[in-house]
Amino acid sequence: MTSQGATECGAVVVYSLHPKIDLIAMPPKAKTPWQPTHRLEYVLEVVNTAGDNDIIVRRMFCIYEGWDNVMVDDSSTRKRKSRNHIKYFLKPFLLHKYRSHHDEQHVESWALYKALTKKDKQHFFDNNIKVANTLHRYMDLNNDILTFMINASIVNTIIGDMFFRDNEVVVDSDDVDDDDVVGTVARKAAKKLKEKANAMKLFILNEVDEDEDNLHSYTITIKNIMRFNLAMDHVKSGMSFRQTMSAIQHAKECTRTAKLAGITDLMVGEYVRVLVGSTLQQIIDGFDYESVWAMSLMGDNSTHHGHSFFDLHVHICFCGRVFNLHLVVIPMFDRHTAGNIFNMLVKFFNTLYSKWRAKLIGMSSDNENTMTCHHTSLVTHMIACAKNPVLRIWCALH
Repeated sequence: MTSQGATECGAVVVYSLHPKIDLIAMPPKAKTPWQPTHRLEYVLEVVNTAGDNDIIVRRMFCIYEGWDNVMVDDSSTRKRKSRNHIKYFLKPFLLHKYRSHHDEQHVESWALYKALTKKDKQHFFDNNIKVANTLHRYMDLNNDILTFMINASIVNTIIGDMFFRDNEVVVDSDDVDDDDVVGTVARKAAKKLKEKANAMKLFILNEVDEDEDNLHSYTITIKNIMRFNLAMDHVKSGMSFRQTMSAIQHAKECTRTAKLAGITDLMVGEYVRVLVGSTLQQIIDGFDYESVWAMSLMGDNSTHHGHSFFDLHVHICFCGRVFNLHLVVIPMFDRHTAGNIFNMLVKFFNTLYSKWRAKLIGMSSDNENTMTCHHTSLVTHMIACAKNPVLRIWCALH
């Protein structure tokens, strides 16, 4: 049997009623004071000194670098995820607490710091920016992944075919010898194929079991959401791919945000193709809703920087509301005849939504002959293939 008693000095004494057990005195709780040498040795900073000499210190690694990202799963020995706040210490200032925090939360930085000389340690954080002054502090970078899934027909036919010029390579015979024409054509053709492959490299075809009755699809994974969203915002405002690249590079240099590094104009083009494909996928998913029983089309030719395009809009009624959707701008590589434009639109709609003929009830355009001529215009061809009567609307000024 044992009992406890308190001495006048505050120590706890444990004594026993058994005659063979000696008295055991327990020392008071340690009150290790702050040592100024700990500031440099353990990367600390004094932030407050009260009148009673109570000192508060904090970790410099937490201020300038944040905590290491540590995943907690079944294979990990950790039970809690890493935090993102600054670690503070009050007395008693125990060395093992300093070491434990560094070894668990700042592994690489702590190992590098210990290997430095005293003079180098004094300048370790020179020209560094505090984490709180960067965009990273306010963004979830651990889950910085965006995934799209798009039907293979959209990717193969619209994104990968209609948006590229596939005609024969033309070689100027005045600049090339007759003996080298074949080699020049082959090199240019190989270069075009390589450029197309690079432009479509984000689209990964999913493997589908032959026994399953599923459509093939592509998966696109964006591993840098911040850069993707910023690039699309710049393009949406009317900037070219090269202007977007320059703007993001300037933002990276001004904010010192490493997540914005590595952008190129080709990468912006890849992002735009992904966004176009995902938007078309959402539109055709909406077409299958029961409330979308009809659609009206509006199209017109346009030219931008010497390149011809066909601009196409669609009007639908979705859940009681009328939407005017800018469907797509298709590049035109052939002559602007009604037959060529009609074949292009049929190819586009057959790929996008095979039921379009049954839902087409309206067609709008200008009054140019190619668009509204009574016998051979684009509108005449579109109305002829529709399954319902179609309302024709054109611009009176033309």
